[in-house]
Amino acid sequence: MRGNRETLSGLHVWGLTFGTIIGFGAFVLPADTYLPAAGPLGTIIAIIPAVIAMLIIAGSFQYMMIRYPGRGGAFLYTLKSSGAEHGFFCGWFVGLCYISLVPMNATAMTLICRMLPGKIFEVGHVYDVAGYPIYMGEVAISVVAIVLIAFLCLNGSKLIGAIQAVLAIILAGGVIVIAIAAFVSKNTFFSNLKPMFSTDTGVVVGIMTVFSTMPWAFVGFDTISLSVERFRFPIKRSLRIMVTAILMGGGVYILNTLVTAMALPQGYETWTDFLHNASTYEGLRQLPLFNAANEVMGSVGVYILVASAFAAVLTGMIGFFLAGRRLMSAMAEKELLPGWFKKGGDIAPVNVVIFIALISCVGPFFGRTGLGWLVDIASLGAAVGFGYTSYAAMSVAAGEGNKKRVAAGRIGLILSVVFGILLLNPMGTLEPESYLMLGIWGTLGYVFFWLIL
Repeated sequence: MRGNRETLSGLHVWGLTFGTIIGFGAFVLPADTYLPAAGPLGTIIAIIPAVIAMLIIAGSFQYMMIRYPGRGGAFLYTLKSSGAEHGFFCGWFVGLCYISLVPMNATAMTLICRMLPGKIFEVGHVYDVAGYPIYMGEVAISVVAIVLIAFLCLNGSKLIGAIQAVLAIILAGGVIVIAIAAFVSKNTFFSNLKPMFSTDTGVVVGIMTVFSTMPWAFVGFDTISLSVERFRFPIKRSLRIMVTAILMGGGVYILNTLVTAMALPQGYETWTDFLHNASTYEGLRQLPLFNAANEVMGSVGVYILVASAFAAVLTGMIGFFLAGRRLMSAMAEKELLPGWFKKGGDIAPVNVVIFIALISCVGPFFGRTGLGWLVDIASLGAAVGFGYTSYAAMSVAAGEGNKKRVAAGRIGLILSVVFGILLLNPMGTLEPESYLMLGIWGTLGYVFFWLIL
């Protein structure tokens, strides 16, 4: 028993876990990245082994959670197994992953607003980023949302867990309803799934392109390790929650990809033709998945999917803000961040919340163009956390003579290295701007580490 700090039920933790796995990207990447790169079948081929990989890595997280039930997650496990330098490196880049996903979802909120009738927030045009216009009205919406989430994350975990659970149910329910409607609708045809693979890239290259984004796609299940001391249930049950969240997350990505390719407007016979012309539509129908919802259920389908997507935006913002707060608080407790981060309370240090909010508020000034950069750096940060946790589990298991867990940890470590190579190699997906962001974050981390020496 852990007294008054035990505040999270299994449903709360599932909401936090599944809600952070699925953000707004699950509603736009099928059309923006997955289908153009790999096609419907290629995307599924990339997602299935990624799900298996995440299940293996989840086993390592549960193994370490049982042995080190304190706050800190991958950072704590790395600190215990590899020392302060590696612990800081892991925590700092996992923190980048969590924090970058807050503005990513906040920016997505303005994208939804832009597609609504009236475009009332498209005021105060100031500049363009890679051809995408930035309006101060939309920036204000994102910044206000970040500030409100920051205030929410100063409250107790039980309230946040309850909110996440409700939003996660709305998220999953909306996706399932639209998928069922698409599969039974007379307006959809399985023949529309052809070509099964992208015609713009090679089959293997396309599949590996999608596979390389999977750390980003599934990051969030690991945030469960940051709340261990607040569980109302045995830690062993955490694996069941992670498995459920990962399988549901994989299901959402696959269903959204299939629906996008199957439900085409009249006059289009292939998803490739439609994706090339989607920008000619108005409002939310510019987003192919929302257009598909309109094809199978009309405006009701669009409203259902908007509710689901909006829930995904909120769960992503809340979940990753909370995860970033807990991670940086744990680093400060271990004196691996300057003392300033410990000020303002033990449970929810105000200065940590302020720091995350300030960093997050930069994202909206780059608009939708910045979403791809954030996906890149979040993917790399997630791979770092997965790799270090797998190594820690492998090391601890070796000391205990647990050969099965050693093997699972080794597999998780190899997979994490593969993810990193796919992202960082010269033919990888990282954009120059992503490297710049990584450089800035790495420099800031070096300064902080120098300050604590």
